[in-house]
Amino acid sequence: MADCLAQSGIYQIRNSITGTRYIGQSGNVDRRLDEHHRKLARNSHSNNHLQASWNKHGPEAFVFEPLAIIEPALLTLFEQRAFDISNSKHGCYNQGPFMDSAMRGTSHRVSLETRIKLRVASTGRRHSSETRRRMSAWQKGRKRGPHTENTRAQISAALKGHAVSQKTREKLSMKQKNNVVSPETRAKISNALKGRTKSKKVRANMSMAQRDHIVSLETRAKISATKKLRLLPKQAKVT
Repeated sequence: MADCLAQSGIYQIRNSITGTRYIGQSGNVDRRLDEHHRKLARNSHSNNHLQASWNKHGPEAFVFEPLAIIEPALLTLFEQRAFDISNSKHGCYNQGPFMDSAMRGTSHRVSLETRIKLRVASTGRRHSSETRRRMSAWQKGRKRGPHTENTRAQISAALKGHAVSQKTREKLSMKQKNNVVSPETRAKISNALKGRTKSKKVRANMSMAQRDHIVSLETRAKISATKKLRLLPKQAKVT
């Protein structure tokens, strides 16, 4: 275990009484966990929340443990994911929601200009097979709960007014046309949907959404042509 902990990776300091965690990353997990323990024991840790909890519950309540061994280039990515999961389920001692070193301990949001620069810099980059394997291993077995009402509201606000371009629509259409669902997948979908009924609230929402929805003449013509094609005998479709 010592050799494993000496590698770069993600770790946590877990309060076994409350379940609250502190998530961190390091190029040497073993050394970093030892530093945390030493500072907490001396009552000199920089994280006041973690230090206060240590003083209240005592050293025996805390577990210092590695979460995953990760290559240095991906430490921040996986630290952020570990924090997001732990914070949503148990709560975290970390002082801010962002794990990037430039924003650690803050609630700073990246500007639009910076986001564009990051997106441009990342365009065309592909993870290696080893990196993809590690990311896959990290995600396996992790179940994500449903979004909170606050998260849903934020997603809804972000999507309002967002229009899909004609080019994007054409790409999506082409992708769907060439997408053939296997009989096995169809059977799984069918079995998953059997017995499921929509609640009254869902049906009411769907009804309200359709009331003011006006179908264009072009769309009506497409729907009509599709239905007519389905009614034709199989031989007629081939010819």
